[in-house]
Amino acid sequence: MNNIEIALEETMYEMIFSDIPKTNYKIRRSFDRRMKKMIRSYLADNTLDKSVHKSKKRWRYIIIIAVTLVLTITAAAVVCYNNITLEKHDTFSLLHIEDTEKAPENIEQEYVITAGIDGYMRYTFYNNDGCIVEEYKDGDSQIIFSQMTFSHFNGTRINTETAEGAITAVDVNGITALYFENGKENTLVWNNDEYVFSFQANKLGKDELIALSESVKPKQ
Repeated sequence: MNNIEIALEETMYEMIFSDIPKTNYKIRRSFDRRMKKMIRSYLADNTLDKSVHKSKKRWRYIIIIAVTLVLTITAAAVVCYNNITLEKHDTFSLLHIEDTEKAPENIEQEYVITAGIDGYMRYTFYNNDGCIVEEYKDGDSQIIFSQMTFSHFNGTRINTETAEGAITAVDVNGITALYFENGKENTLVWNNDEYVFSFQANKLGKDELIALSESVKPKQ
């Protein structure tokens, strides 16, 4: 990009964000990069020597970007727990975790539950390079255990409309985890800087899920 294009990109970016309501939001780096990429791509196809008609199209494009941004971040309260970001909306929340240098793109080391599941039958729901989901059942008691890469996990949507009480931060082997209840199941989410793990259970409470989480170890 030349100096004029760089200046245009910065101007468009500032114009878009200048009209965003001053709510409690945090722009994620990944979203920021996508925004700038969209603007850069548009400028590459719409040079300065084109007609006024193209200029009008440019403004329509800016408006579309701005509306997309508003729908994404307004009415959302952002809470950070260690490196987990919880983006709270009215009826749901989005979870994000900043990538770390240790985080692989694919699952290179599988983790397993080593205690607390005696009597449960194990079933594999889903298994690919970025996500492993297993179900454990004992009568009407169900446990869902997931291991995900950061890229697979980010943007995970959770139902908080029926949440009973606040989402709370708890300790799992010295790591900050998030725990919440939505009436039908209890959920615990944490990461070890390489992978994201979660438990969902319909019969186990907070202390039981923490104990179960602390038993998760690399598969030998």
